[in-house]
Amino acid sequence: MSASDARVTPSTSLKRARATPEWTINLDDASGLRSVLDAVSAVTQRVHFRVARSEGRDTYQLMFDGADVAMTCCVSARLHIDSVVFNQPNHDDEFTFCIDCKQLQIALDNPSCAHGSLTLQYCSDASIHCCMQDPEQMSHADCSELSTYMDASEPIKLNTLEFDMRLEIDLSKLREMVKKATKCHSEHLRIQIFLHKRGGRQFSLVVFSVRGDAYHCQKFFHETSRDEDGSLRVRAVADGDAGLVDDDATPEYEAIFPVEKINAFIKILPCRMVVATLKQGMPLMMTHKLGGGVASASTTDDSSVRFLIAPVNETD
Repeated sequence: MSASDARVTPSTSLKRARATPEWTINLDDASGLRSVLDAVSAVTQRVHFRVARSEGRDTYQLMFDGADVAMTCCVSARLHIDSVVFNQPNHDDEFTFCIDCKQLQIALDNPSCAHGSLTLQYCSDASIHCCMQDPEQMSHADCSELSTYMDASEPIKLNTLEFDMRLEIDLSKLREMVKKATKCHSEHLRIQIFLHKRGGRQFSLVVFSVRGDAYHCQKFFHETSRDEDGSLRVRAVADGDAGLVDDDATPEYEAIFPVEKINAFIKILPCRMVVATLKQGMPLMMTHKLGGGVASASTTDDSSVRFLIAPVNETD
């Protein structure tokens, strides 16, 4: 048995005293962690979390950086922690723990406590104790005790990527394309972006398409804009006020991506819109800001999930 598969199972003796917690993590709202786990489960079963101080702040973040075995899909998550309590005098400000993603999802699967608080404690018997509680039902708690794992693998480090285009996407439209891809047995979604000049204005034509038993596409025509960092902003939203133009020119951007990987991320999103960052030959990166907690807006802005999907090389 490899080191990465070694499980540390807590004792089941009924006579033992409760183990002393080494640290305690408190989240005022567990919904953000649920979103993180939903995204992480698309790439790995074992979740190697890191808890560390936020840069330049006296607060903590729960962090995850990982990829699937083929390195075609990566997830990077940052979740603000409302409080961290250490029960040892000489402790490190940073620590890690590895846990089964599915088992933690089961522990948090509590519809009656959808936005309840969560306490995670790491005890000296190498188990994680989870306790969920609805602030309006303080006489009730939902508790679990989960095994931890010794993961000898090196954590994934994601380099900072530079993009030159941002694509606003209406998720309802993208989900429609994913459904059509499934029904026509297409494994890939193609994204094309064409740029057109009309007078002194620039317009973009965004095309989502799938090809399997049949060909299906969606087209979106909008005027472009520039963000503060100079990136070009284009839109795949059905609210444009200009008529469509032909797409027979050479696309400014074109890539195809696995439908399965895109769906793994968008199916968990509770929002209506998502922004993807693009650059020819680079992975597609979609970012979702996480809610939850009672921290200030400047802090909760740090809570997010980034999903990177590598383009597929065409062999036609």
